[in-house]
Amino acid sequence: MGGAGVGQQKARLQSLPKLLTYDGKGSWQAFLTNFGKFASIFEWTEKEKKDYLCLCLTDRASEFYALTTDRNVEMTYAAVVEKLERRFGYRELPETAMVTFSSATQRQEESLDEWVDRVLTLAGKAFRELPDAFMTQ
Repeated sequence: MGGAGVGQQKARLQSLPKLLTYDGKGSWQAFLTNFGKFASIFEWTEKEKKDYLCLCLTDRASEFYALTTDRNVEMTYAAVVEKLERRFGYRELPETAMVTFSSATQRQEESLDEWVDRVLTLAGKAFRELPDAFMTQ
């Protein structure tokens, strides 16, 4: 693992946040962003990223990882992420997302801040091709 000693490897493994897990149900993009930041901070090699990614996956995502990598042990980190992205990434058609966005209303139990967050998320999905500046105007 990147030429690091056994002690360094243990320290890195123990520093993995317990919340840095993905089960196949939540937002793949949010998990991948957090995982990428963590990998960057600790300067992981491609092999370390692949190994630590395996440790962060649970449930359906872990099963998919095992099936994917068992068939091709030499698969690169980028190839594994691409397969996970195809399986768990955002798949809604832009038109469907636009309809969801345009028909969204504030829920009774939803605070104004929660409503704003949900609308921004829906807008991001509905209008993926627009520059970020349009989202905050």
